[in-house]
Amino acid sequence: MEERGNALNAPPPPPPWSLFAATLSTGMGADEFRVEQIPSGTTSESIEAFLEAARYDDLDDVMSLASSGVSLDSKDSEGRTALHMASANGHCGIVEYLIRNGSDVNASNVEKNTPLHWACLNGHIEVVKRLILAGASVSALNSHERTPIDETVNRGKMDVIDAINEAVAQLELTGTTVS
Repeated sequence: MEERGNALNAPPPPPPWSLFAATLSTGMGADEFRVEQIPSGTTSESIEAFLEAARYDDLDDVMSLASSGVSLDSKDSEGRTALHMASANGHCGIVEYLIRNGSDVNASNVEKNTPLHWACLNGHIEVVKRLILAGASVSALNSHERTPIDETVNRGKMDVIDAINEAVAQLELTGTTVS
């Protein structure tokens, strides 16, 4: 006869987190598999809402969701972060907020594109400058072996090249190494 209510039959307590995010990245010669703990209370729906808020320039929602525990570096199934979304769409206010609060400026998606790749591809000059001044790598290679500068040249966006050069020169004047 099965006893009910004793500790032996009780279900195990829930873990201190509710979800795991796993990413597999195949790089030059080595595979990297990373599992991140997502804070309790964070759901795939709240991550999706966070990324959508960044994509559509809703700073109030971005701040509210971040305050509720959504990680600034949360990724969707394609590896895109809020900084990717805001950078791709030229939303300087959200880009500034994310950078100021510690978002990874060199986060890469499944195609190894960084927020700087996307800002360059879409011609968002002010976002390009902000990302570079915050430490974004101008030499990061995506899965097509192209840097943000390569993508800019391929699109013929010479004004973006000027912005990259201006930001890099500004960093070099302060003695900051540019990658």
